[in-house]
Amino acid sequence: MKIRTDFVTNSSSSSFTVAININLKNGKTIAYKDTYCDMSNGEIFVSVSPKELAEAKNIEEMISLLKDNVVNRDPQSLEKGDYMRYYLDSKRRGSKKGKKFIERLSTLKSMDEIKSITIVGDEQGMDLDDNYYRSVTYDLESEETLVEVKGEDFEKDGSSGGDLWFGDLNWDDYSDESINVKKYIDQNGNCVLPDGIKAIAENAFEGRYNLKSITIPGSVTEIEDNAFYYCPYLECIDVDESNSRYKSKDGVLFDFDERTLIKYPAGKISKKHITIPDSVTEIGDHAFSYCSSLT
Repeated sequence: MKIRTDFVTNSSSSSFTVAININLKNGKTIAYKDTYCDMSNGEIFVSVSPKELAEAKNIEEMISLLKDNVVNRDPQSLEKGDYMRYYLDSKRRGSKKGKKFIERLSTLKSMDEIKSITIVGDEQGMDLDDNYYRSVTYDLESEETLVEVKGEDFEKDGSSGGDLWFGDLNWDDYSDESINVKKYIDQNGNCVLPDGIKAIAENAFEGRYNLKSITIPGSVTEIEDNAFYYCPYLECIDVDESNSRYKSKDGVLFDFDERTLIKYPAGKISKKHITIPDSVTEIGDHAFSYCSSLT
């Protein structure tokens, strides 16, 4: 992963869409969303995470965090390399969307009205294959963070319309290439994911011929579809006992209640039939993919 710490002015054609959603317990959402392209309406950088916003003592402090950490560079300041802290500050010049967002937040009486906070950053290049999407949600009730990452950071050498800089998250723990599966698989084909990883992305381990076993830590709260697709020699999926979302039994991956059989390791199959536990009411997509000996 390539979290950028410096920027070089160029004629990048990529754009960046940022969305900040304050999801309320009454079912309503106070939302802000806009798209930026460096040489047209500048760049925007969000450097406060949903969890950091949620930990604010009151609404006024949360608004102050947003004003201080949603930073804009307009096209003119790009040439000077200056950052201009005005975008969500209604006392200075800012967009109508930003001002309206802050005004609506100001109507809240207490942080207790908020159910969850989501921040999304979606970078899109001129080539449709170049897309880097990140969504982070913090649930104030469960105190859990859900991270979704699709694609990879393709804009390495120049401005791109914006970025998300969250000090309490390491994007390498979530992105498709990242969990950087190679570095966790040892020479014997065993993979032990470090505690702290929250999600295993779609197709994260796809095609890993050398993968024979994997241990999933208690911190993982989401395993996306086809995470272990086409791992023909995978024999065992083990889940730490502290995990509250998933469970393993005899090397097979289930949801915590053992109602959904998520993945039966292809390398575990050595017979023509198996017995599915009575508790299972649902079979996950591709749960038995490449289990060629089954008849």
